Amino acid sequence: MPKPVAEEEFGGFPCVACGKAFKDFERLAEEVIFLEKCSHVVCKECLTEQINLSYPDVKCLADGCENKLQNIEIRTVLGDDAFWKLEDALCQKALEGEQNLVKCKCGNLIELIKGKVYYDIKNNEGKQINKVAAKHMSEYRVRCPECQNNFCSSCKEEPYHLGETCAQFKRNKEKKKCRFCGANLRNEKVNHCSKRACKNEAKKCCGSFLDCGHPCYGYNNERVHAPCLHEDCVAKDERATTLGDNSESYCSVCYVQGLGEKSVIQLACKHVFHMDCIRTRLHKRWDGLAISLKYAFCPNCNQWMEAPGHDWLETKVKEARELEGKIMEKCLLRGKHEGLDHDERLKDPKSEYFENLAKFAFDHFNYYECYECKDPYFGGHR
Repeated sequence: MPKPVAEEEFGGFPCVACGKAFKDFERLAEEVIFLEKCSHVVCKECLTEQINLSYPDVKCLADGCENKLQNIEIRTVLGDDAFWKLEDALCQKALEGEQNLVKCKCGNLIELIKGKVYYDIKNNEGKQINKVAAKHMSEYRVRCPECQNNFCSSCKEEPYHLGETCAQFKRNKEKKKCRFCGANLRNEKVNHCSKRACKNEAKKCCGSFLDCGHPCYGYNNERVHAPCLHEDCVAKDERATTLGDNSESYCSVCYVQGLGEKSVIQLACKHVFHMDCIRTRLHKRWDGLAISLKYAFCPNCNQWMEAPGHDWLETKVKEARELEGKIMEKCLLRGKHEGLDHDERLKDPKSEYFENLAKFAFDHFNYYECYECKDPYFGGHR
């Protein structure tokens, strides 16, 4: 049986290009690569230089070896980010040399072939497109066979701007739109069009335009504007503005209309709702007879509602907090009278009621509002 080679006798793995020997087994995978087809050992430093010079036709650096490196080997040497940058550069070079090639966002290269002109196509509003738009569509509309994405090969807009040329689309996109129906505005001093339904809704809404150029989605005579709900503005910084909600998102109180279809209000927790939905919620207060203060909490995150600058909301929430204070005082006295102060949960540090008799009693008693004086009174156990 052959004797094992002593560590000091091992000469390491020499690179076939520079001859440098690599002995550190722990770092071997970081420094060299063993080529699969020819079994040659090449250091990553030498291969990186060769890849940058001759990609995509990269061959083994050993003399006389015609082995061509596989993509997985090149990715191992460069890393994913550098590899895909190299791929993008190669595709861009191919696109510059071939006017009839276009690249989809999925990476697929598509050959442009002019299609037949169809004049009976209808746009998104159900209207027949004109001849100029039909010819533009036959030349520039592309559908990727890999991901089924459709886009304009000229301006790269996705999805394709059906019924408009690139110039028309750009011009219309830059125009200010009615905040309710999305129609282009002739009078850019207001943020709604002349349709009766839009004009009626506009009476309840803020008429200002924000710094970004989009209409304000707030309500009439508000002192503090909500952030822009246009999808382009929300996409720039979702977490810092509206937690990702835009004008197309449904109001999570009514779940009937999008936020952009009615005036909105943003709470301090950044959640956005229809102003009418929040106002109705605060005026209606609780359902049923027993008092519940959940109406004054954010429907999404269950915190007390706060909206600095919106006095009507702050007033209603203040009333709810005062009512809670009255109930808590009565709960403390009633809890001692009912013997709840002897409950073991009040002595358990792991319990949510630890040393908090008022909260424990609040969650176990029902209180009702007096019809005459509006003060809460005890109504039994829950």
